[in-house]
Amino acid sequence: MEYDERSNSTTPADLRAAIARSGQHKYVIGARCGVHPVRLSKLLHGREPLTDELARRILSAVRAARSES
Repeated sequence: MEYDERSNSTTPADLRAAIARSGQHKYVIGARCGVHPVRLSKLLHGREPLTDELARRILSAVRAARSES
């Protein structure tokens, strides 16, 4: 299932699933989207608020990593 970057309904669980499906490590995704791995983990587990902009950046990084694999 693909998630729409324009959608406001992307949840941390959606992002965790997308990262898992990409087969990339979280630190690689974090580097691609400019988010420190510790902060990315906090965002993905709901300990920090996930803004729409961050969700778009993370999804974009996941798609880029998936296309290079």
